[in-house]
Amino acid sequence: MLRGQDIVIAIKLCVTSQEDWTYEALATSLNLSPSVCHASLRRLRQVGLVAPDRFSANAAPLLECLVHAVKYFFPVEPGRLTRGIPTSYGASPLRDHLLTGDAPPPVWPHSSGPAQGQELQPLHKCVPRAVATDERLQEVLALVDAIRSGRARERSLAIQFLEKRIQG
Repeated sequence: MLRGQDIVIAIKLCVTSQEDWTYEALATSLNLSPSVCHASLRRLRQVGLVAPDRFSANAAPLLECLVHAVKYFFPVEPGRLTRGIPTSYGASPLRDHLLTGDAPPPVWPHSSGPAQGQELQPLHKCVPRAVATDERLQEVLALVDAIRSGRARERSLAIQFLEKRIQG
């Protein structure tokens, strides 16, 4: 069974062009331990989302998983108002394409986040710190959150953007 950090790691490998990954480097970039990364990569290889014996995501199966499965295996419920990092339709690229009115945006809880919004739990607790230095990772994880929590229009637009970023 996949865990939230497994999806985060697969996305990181897919959107980062670094070819000389080590368990230590991957762990540091995501604020995880090397042993957690090792176990995650083992699970990801078993289900075919990461190439065997390499630090490389298989884009087509990963996209299929993100579009069709992640909302069922990692459901979310909007929480209380809190400070955090915008996600889903509150983050780029969706915020520039959707009119959301005055509703507070969904945010990953983080004490030094730039926005006040409705709490949305990330795939893993490492996400708010991991995206601080990786804009591409933040965009893709925000799109995944739109699939996990959004309405039909948000999900449809998120899938279009996700296809470009994963296969693209």
